[in-house]
Amino acid sequence: MSYRHRFDELLEVARFVRAYLAWQNGRPKVPLIKTYIRLAMHLVGTERRQSTGGPLYRPRWYLTKDKRGTDQRLRAAGIDPQTWEIIDERAAAWAWHQLRTTKYFSVKKQVMLMSGVRGDPPPLDEELIFASGWERRKAGIVPAKELKALPDPAVVHYVRAEVRELRDRYDAS
Repeated sequence: MSYRHRFDELLEVARFVRAYLAWQNGRPKVPLIKTYIRLAMHLVGTERRQSTGGPLYRPRWYLTKDKRGTDQRLRAAGIDPQTWEIIDERAAAWAWHQLRTTKYFSVKKQVMLMSGVRGDPPPLDEELIFASGWERRKAGIVPAKELKALPDPAVVHYVRAEVRELRDRYDAS
């Protein structure tokens, strides 16, 4: 699906980028990469809908709830919506765990996690790593399903030979 970009839409995004980079006297900022933007949108609570006006239907982002609902989501994640500082380390750790593991933030799941059913949250300083399969293996980050012991190649060769022999016997009869 092709999407036609318009200059007035570019200006809207450019205004946001300029405000972000000028915020706090031009202090160096985290890069605006897709990963951070997506996770931040899930934390705040957004949804994507198609616009209904005009000849072209354009995707638009909206807050899932009003500002008060967004503030409640942030408080559930242990963040003060006015200052954007962490006010509850435990809640922030569970929120970060949700975002790291599922790439999504759910207030209902947060309530369940905060009830203590799952014990203590993982450390807040754990990093989210996005990498391709070969990059993960090179860095020593191996998913649990890849940790299974691989059979000895000699055993694999023997088993394949046995299967071939049984198949040949079956085909001959």
